Amino acid sequence: MAPYLSHLQQDYYTFLSLSQDAGFDAVRGRVRAALSELEGLRARQLSSAQRALLDSVLTRVRDAGETLGNLTRRALYDAGLGNFRGVECCLAAGLTVTQLETLHREFLTRKPSAAGAARVHILTGNAYERDGQLAKALDAYERGLAADPLDLQLLQRYRTVRRALAQRPFP
Repeated sequence: MAPYLSHLQQDYYTFLSLSQDAGFDAVRGRVRAALSELEGLRARQLSSAQRALLDSVLTRVRDAGETLGNLTRRALYDAGLGNFRGVECCLAAGLTVTQLETLHREFLTRKPSAAGAARVHILTGNAYERDGQLAKALDAYERGLAADPLDLQLLQRYRTVRRALAQRPFP
């Protein structure tokens, strides 16, 4: 139980020892393994304090699984972390543009300054892109997405620049 306890108060990815761009299958597999491991501890002789701690860890694992295993819940959770790579996973797994836009409105209601913070980086990225400095544009877009990970236009610009960089021949 020690690995879980050391990360109990951290985000769900850290708590479950997952990367922030883990796929849904990886999330489900990790949650299943954690639950199996922790449920196995119930058979041991535990004090009431240890049993209560085990119950709280199990609850956290279940909560993490319910959040990270659900497209819309995960996308909104990832937005709160500034984790645009997690949002991209949700889009790749079937999150629709309509759902994304609804979540974006909800996110901006909770964090109204995010759009303004992202806008600065969007403008910077656009300038770099016009000048052909795609690596700098990509970096600016990533900073913008860290502020507002659910911005569809910014996600599209980021993907376009990332693809363009990947297609460039190495010097």
